[in-house]
Amino acid sequence: MLARSPRAQRRDHLTRDDLRERITAAEVRREHLEQRRGITGEHAAASGRVKRAATATHEPQPPQPIVQRREHGKVKRHVNDHAILAMAERFRDSGHILRFIEYMDVGMTNGWRLDDVVSAEEIHRAIDAEWPLEPLRPHYPGEVASRYRYRDGAGEVGLIASVTQPFCGSCTRARLSADGKLHTCLFATRGHDLRDLMRRGATDHELAQHLRGIWGARADRYSEARTAQTPPLTKIEMSYNGG
Repeated sequence: MLARSPRAQRRDHLTRDDLRERITAAEVRREHLEQRRGITGEHAAASGRVKRAATATHEPQPPQPIVQRREHGKVKRHVNDHAILAMAERFRDSGHILRFIEYMDVGMTNGWRLDDVVSAEEIHRAIDAEWPLEPLRPHYPGEVASRYRYRDGAGEVGLIASVTQPFCGSCTRARLSADGKLHTCLFATRGHDLRDLMRRGATDHELAQHLRGIWGARADRYSEARTAQTPPLTKIEMSYNGG
């Protein structure tokens, strides 16, 4: 068990009044610094926005418009498959879209087994029995999620069947890691170094040509070839290539 620092422990006991006092003190220090440094106009306005954001959790706020976003949930058998309906219900009528993802063998550390996969078909069957669904057309060619709407008008839900219904042939996704490696597949074992090319002064045209060559030569079809006996490969972790 990780020990919490004394500073973190003290923070746990702060009341709302304590937080307001700290924010006020910080604001006084900010104003003093602005006067000394001659910060005005745009910079002062930005500082004001920071203060408003900091105090927003402590003061009543008018209703804000709902911004639709997508939430993703990976489903693993005997771990969270019992909560499929609860998760779906949580996002019905919320204005947000929940997407269920089949449990995948990304990287080398999650102990993946094919028996642990809850198929998109199973998930669809469970939700449809409770709240009937009807399919929606994809937003664009190659969209990875199968889209469905609740017939009662309670919103949309998506299913990503990357294990049982792989979409390697229509995949249009590449991933760029923080160290400048381009990965043409989520299950890649290596990346293509773009950082070195850029550091050597490659032009935009040269980069574009290089990318076309990489993408045109890709032959990734890991998900289409996957079985329970797929030989273990040294795959890149999702935390490294950004999912």
